[in-house]
Amino acid sequence: MTREKRKVTKQMESVGGDRRGSKQSSSLPLSFALEIRVRGQTSYLHRQHCTGLEDAVRIGRKWFMAFQARNPWFVQDSKRKRIFILLDPETESLLRQ
Repeated sequence: MTREKRKVTKQMESVGGDRRGSKQSSSLPLSFALEIRVRGQTSYLHRQHCTGLEDAVRIGRKWFMAFQARNPWFVQDSKRKRIFILLDPETESLLRQ
């Protein structure tokens, strides 16, 4: 391999463009494990996979009445691919059945 070709290869790898192809394509949506919990409690009310924060909000609205009025807290752990939504304690009684 020539010096110039090695330089280009290093530059491509430094920006994530490995010539052999990456294990995860940028066109595939990321999958996060979503847990909806009541603040101050360790158990979850709802668990589901989602594609990101916007999808997590959609899921929260689907399962809980007055979702946004109850001041949800969002925590996204991109490294572990997890999203937590923490609801006010009063929200537990608003679960749709």
